[in-house]
Amino acid sequence: RCLVVHETFFCLANCTGCQKLHAKGREWKVKDIWVEIFEADHSFGTQDDCAGLGVLVHAVANQQHVLTEEFYFEAADFLWKVLSDAGELPEALTELEGKELKEEKCIRLCELLDVIAASAGIRSYYRAMGLPMPQLPVAEADQTPHFRRVTEICSSGLQWDPAVAWAPRLQGQDVNLEVYKTLGMERSPVMAGMSRPDNPNSKWEGALTTAYHWFHWSSVAYPPNFAIFQMKPFPGSKISRADMESIASA
Repeated sequence: RCLVVHETFFCLANCTGCQKLHAKGREWKVKDIWVEIFEADHSFGTQDDCAGLGVLVHAVANQQHVLTEEFYFEAADFLWKVLSDAGELPEALTELEGKELKEEKCIRLCELLDVIAASAGIRSYYRAMGLPMPQLPVAEADQTPHFRRVTEICSSGLQWDPAVAWAPRLQGQDVNLEVYKTLGMERSPVMAGMSRPDNPNSKWEGALTTAYHWFHWSSVAYPPNFAIFQMKPFPGSKISRADMESIASA
């Protein structure tokens, strides 16, 4: 995760390959977006592209205007293979098929996507506000995963609503609240509301801990929507009325 944060920051400002692709704009028409992105001349903040994960980080951070549902499912397959080749998957998961396999692939991609999105959002926020960046995270020793299967979090697994978005979500009534307690989290009304398919924040839900920490950060560093439009102060706010107006006008 720490390397993903650092690489996201780097590619948003320094990858000329990404800049050339992005310059093509929304009119960019290619038969295979995946191939063209991976064949671009990327530069990396780390020593290499980490078996292709670096390119995936660059694509999500810089090419949102052209990425499709098909791209994301292809990315889920790619990430799964990288993790499998690196021995990062429990052996039992390699035998899965059908919906169960799709769930395990997608929840891992959701974690990667949300770390990238949060990193890009935080960088943009501090740059726009003219504030110094917070200290970047430092990698810690490997830790045991809090859960290994989607069904340990939600008994019904992941749900998709193609009419809303490609991203999966959890069925609220099937969520295991004990997992939240184990992770030191609370399933507050805001977090519970993410289970609704019509909630724009539902795309965050697949990455449990990242989503939770992002919402806690944004609740004190960034005004919620109602505060932006109504200009109301809210508990724990760390920015001034003038700053709120600047964000609203942007």
